[in-house]
Order: sequence, then structure tokens, then C-alpha cells
Amino acid sequence: MRTRLLAVTLLTVVLTGCGTGTSDPTASTAVATRPVATFFLHDGILIRATVQVPDTAGIATAALEALLAGPPVGDVSAIPTDTRLVRLAIADGAATATFSGVDGLTRSAQAQIVSTLTRFPTVHSVAIRDTKAGSVTLQDASGAPLARPATVADYADLTADATIVVTSPARDSSVSSPVRVAGTAVVFEATFRLEVWRGATKLETKSIMASSGAPERGTWATMLDLPAGDIKLVLYEPSAEDGRPLHTTTVLLHVS
Repeated sequence: MRTRLLAVTLLTVVLTGCGTGTSDPTASTAVATRPVATFFLHDGILIRATVQVPDTAGIATAALEALLAGPPVGDVSAIPTDTRLVRLAIADGAATATFSGVDGLTRSAQAQIVSTLTRFPTVHSVAIRDTKAGSVTLQDASGAPLARPATVADYADLTADATIVVTSPARDSSVSSPVRVAGTAVVFEATFRLEVWRGATKLETKSIMASSGAPERGTWATMLDLPAGDIKLVLYEPSAEDGRPLHTTTVLLHVS
């Protein structure tokens, strides 16, 4: 009788151990995340996309990894798809991001990286390096090289709030002539200028009229007959005081 009682007791212990109170070693564990801002392009305009990344101490690195993972549906990225983040260092408000595959990075791609990093309050400027080529030359709105790390203000001409916005054609794209160039603008008396450059030679200057003048934002479009080769379009509002270019933005194209 005692033997039977012991057997029943052992069986009860075994069955209790197999109950719902035990943990399943194959069950997934939720990973804590947090939202960060990344920047992509939509109709030629730099836009913000909020994504969830692991809640880690290296949150800026996680944001760059999310940026390199690619854009949401409907947006595009100017960053080459084979780009890899090698390291990120932040000191005294300056970030240095080192990548593989970013030699010759376009301004649009630069803007995506700089805008993503400067969303963090500890980052005010950004330098970009390539593992093979070294320092990547960053550019301002006129296309001139910067002699310092870039700030988000250096890419303000790519945002929807820019004085002169170019929505088409896509920057750094290949096109065939004639080319329709279009966008929006908030300029005095609805007028601004467009210059066509090939190398160091200015080929043409056009006066462009938007549908509305400041303070309203108007739409504009023009057709250009462009020669084959690498072409730079420079758009700006001439100063009422001395005609100097204000609110400049540049568009690089390859014409086939």
C-alpha cells in the first residue's frame, strides 16, 4: 500500500511540472524599441520618416542602420544600396560617420545622413568618411565644397519649406532633352532665375515666373533644351539690392 502511495505521489509531481506554470524555452522575448527620425526623398523633397529601432545606448547608430535599410513604400533613398556603416563617433557635438561605399556621395544622400544624425540633440554637425577614399567632400546649396562638417542648414534647400523647390527632374538623374523642370517657389513678385551650366561655362539664363508671389507659394515649370553631358542647373532669387543670388539651389543632371 505504501509503495502504491509513493508511485501516485511521484506521478502527481511529474504532471504538475508539465503544467502551464512552467516557461517555454522556445517562446520569443519582446525587444524594447523606440522611435527615431530618418530622412528620405519624395518628389525630390527631403522628408522625415519615423521608424522603430531597438532601444539601445547606441541609438544614433541604430538610426543610421535604419536609414541604410531603405525607405518606406513610396519614398526613395539617394544612398547607394551597398553602403555599410563601419563606425560612428560623436564628440563635442560633432559626429563622424564612416561608411563603405560612399565615395562620391550626392548632396541628396549627404542630406539624408546629416538630417538623420542632427535630429539628436547631442549632434550639431556631421563629417562623413569612406573606408577607402577618406573624407567625403560635403557641399552647400550652391554645390560648393564645405571646408567644415555639415549642418542641417546646409541642406535647407532640399526641404519643402525652401524658397525655391525643385520637384522634377530628380536630382543626379539621367535625362534626355528637352527636359521639363518644375517645382514651387515663394519669391518676390513671383520671379526667380535659372542658369544652365556645363562645366565652367554658363550656357543660358532664364527668368522663371511662378503662379503666385510671396508670401504665397506658387507653382512653376519650364522646358529646357540641354546639350548632352553633365549639366548643372542653378536656381536663385536675385537680390533686390544688388542682384546677388539668394536662396540658391542646384540640380545636377546627366543628359543623354
